[in-house]
Amino acid sequence: MARELTKAGKYKIKNKLAEGGMGAVYRAEHPTLNRTVIIKQLTLKGSEAFTERFKREARIVMDLKNDHIAQVYDHFKEGSSYFIVMEYVDGTDLSALIKRDRYVPREAAMLIFNEICKGLKYAHDRDVIHRDIKADNILISNEGEVKIADFGIATSKEENDDGLTRTGMTLGTPSYMAPEQIEDSKNVDKRADIYSMGVVLYEMMTGEKPFPGGFAPSVISQIHKGKYKPPQKINPGVPAVARKIIKKAMYAKKTKRFRDIGYIIARLSGALKKYHDQNEINNAIKRYVQGIRIPDKKTKAKKEKYTSNFSKIIYALLLIMALLSGGVYYSYRTGSYYEYMKPGEFGALVVDVEIDGRYKEPGDIYLKAAIFNERNNRLMSLKDVKFKFSDIANGKGKSYFLRSGKVYLRPDNYTLFLNVENKLYHENFYLRPRTVQRLSGATSDSKKVSFRLGKISPLPLEFSYSVRDGVSGREIESVTDVYIYNKKGWIKWDEFRESEDFNGTFKTGKRYSFKFKSDGYYDKSVKTYIEPYQSDLRLDVKLIPVAGALIIKSGQEGMQILLNNSPIYLAGGKDLRYEKLAPLKPGSSKIPLPPGEYFLTASRSSFIFRKISETEKIKIEPDKETVLSVDFDDKAKAINITKN
Repeated sequence: MARELTKAGKYKIKNKLAEGGMGAVYRAEHPTLNRTVIIKQLTLKGSEAFTERFKREARIVMDLKNDHIAQVYDHFKEGSSYFIVMEYVDGTDLSALIKRDRYVPREAAMLIFNEICKGLKYAHDRDVIHRDIKADNILISNEGEVKIADFGIATSKEENDDGLTRTGMTLGTPSYMAPEQIEDSKNVDKRADIYSMGVVLYEMMTGEKPFPGGFAPSVISQIHKGKYKPPQKINPGVPAVARKIIKKAMYAKKTKRFRDIGYIIARLSGALKKYHDQNEINNAIKRYVQGIRIPDKKTKAKKEKYTSNFSKIIYALLLIMALLSGGVYYSYRTGSYYEYMKPGEFGALVVDVEIDGRYKEPGDIYLKAAIFNERNNRLMSLKDVKFKFSDIANGKGKSYFLRSGKVYLRPDNYTLFLNVENKLYHENFYLRPRTVQRLSGATSDSKKVSFRLGKISPLPLEFSYSVRDGVSGREIESVTDVYIYNKKGWIKWDEFRESEDFNGTFKTGKRYSFKFKSDGYYDKSVKTYIEPYQSDLRLDVKLIPVAGALIIKSGQEGMQILLNNSPIYLAGGKDLRYEKLAPLKPGSSKIPLPPGEYFLTASRSSFIFRKISETEKIKIEPDKETVLSVDFDDKAKAINITKN
């Protein structure tokens, strides 16, 4: 871990922002510029690759002078540590804004996306490929400036890679990576960054990633096939220009993607032509960061020449008529017309719904109101009357209010029907005119009809489950034991269902813990809380098969190993992950693998032959070791693979 610092080089440390196994990140003060900077410290010893990447990041970004790229001011070595001094961006990152708002509103999303494109275009034009474009690496200042950060795995023609990225190596963040970057991160071009940009725009517009998750085989397969849910299926408000950019940027085949980020900027120019300069763009993004929704600007018609006094008079008259019409329309919309022009002919009605805070979030409540006029003991629906509810304030204790806007109706007998979730309320009342309502304190503002949705009583809970293999995705046919935890400890589900406790305790509004066991698989525990209104629990459980191990013994060094013709393999164990196969070294190498059949290929380059390889079929069984000897016969110029 990085030690605590008070000073690094000429920079005075203010405070530590983060710390990890490789070092730490500090906020510091520049001694001459009198500004706050960020200092990244690398303290990892014994890894030349990490050290070289750290220095390459500094060298690459120091040459990139652009308002849309977080600047690097300095880099130096002190003691056993390396340091990078970077621009301090006082604000947040794009990922945090997406989490805050679920998804970024269309106008703000396209503005921010266009700013990212500008920075990436600048880098691409200087032959720099970022290779890790994602929402976490997009910084947005409180002044509305958008900057690309973290060029830690970037590549540049000006900087020699020195073998840091080998052919077949995978670098980047899985959810944002293009198919070709997953297979070989060394030889990607700017179209890999363009693919990642498509993912970022998709995430901004929908709040979701098209391919969530890590290097799971099912996810990798979907990425290679280019199969993801269209963004408009998640958010119908995604504009056409964004949908088209996402589709073309995220083609699985890179030849079908945009060849240059400039094409995306050109497509966005039409949608953003209302913004005339950078200052106007920054101010709009600033308002969004502050939580103020960016309004869609309306273009103003400009009339510069009028050929006669008559035309000017006509224009003035039309303007006056428009203002009068707009004023009348506004008075209708706001109720001013009824309040001041017709107070003796109309009354005001407001519906208040108080909801227990332990129920649902306001936006998740199903709420619908309908009003009927009573005539001759018959109810006549007033379909033109619409009630629009909004969350206005917290109520007493843990409750909150949903209140409708004012509705103006003629004095008469009415019945209000209110559907709140699975409950139906109705109330009869006589609505008085505003002239009468104003005489009473209770109705001075309006007639209020109030309802309360209290705490939900626990409901019987239905439970079902399916159990699948976490590697293949197939349903597990062998016997699976399911346990539930109650006050007596772990008990089999079937026994619990037949016990006296079942009817009394298995209800909504509680936390439950389940455990799934099956021969040949690691146990899986699932904890969940059931809301009072969630009466049906269905679990799709994936069990990870118990790993076996492949032991490779060799007296040679440098031979490359492939599994199923790939240098990347799925490492077995309770937590599945993808790993890279390293060249063989003298001695034994242990590779944990999920059970199954594999093809192992050993290859070696030779001065005489271009490449020599040998393939052997192996079978990995749960909790067992499969031992192979792999050696090179110098005389026969052949590779021998022997099962032990």
